Amino acid sequence: MARRTINRISATKLAALKTPGYHADGGILYHRIAPGGSRGWIFRYAQHGRTHDMGLGPYPEISLADARQLAFTYRRMLARGINPLAKRKAAQRRDRIAELEAEVARLKAARPT
Repeated sequence: MARRTINRISATKLAALKTPGYHADGGILYHRIAPGGSRGWIFRYAQHGRTHDMGLGPYPEISLADARQLAFTYRRMLARGINPLAKRKAAQRRDRIAELEAEVARLKAARPT
């Protein structure tokens, strides 16, 4: 039986990576290097027969340790049957609605009667 390996990439190896593509750290966490050279973290998972790529943020703003912690959190959500990407999008929608409601309230308050 094959063992799943996590934490495959060391910080030194990460800094030395130059080849564009997806570089697996294990635990469905990938470091992506774009053809133009930009770098970022991808959490790639499958749910209900579909593959989803969830961006975790750019490297080095999101460190290797931070990306691993985020991946751990999202793997726990998946284990509970929660789609982390759908949950994040719902939170973004709620935040946007709150911003719009605040803007409407500000405009109503500023309107002369």
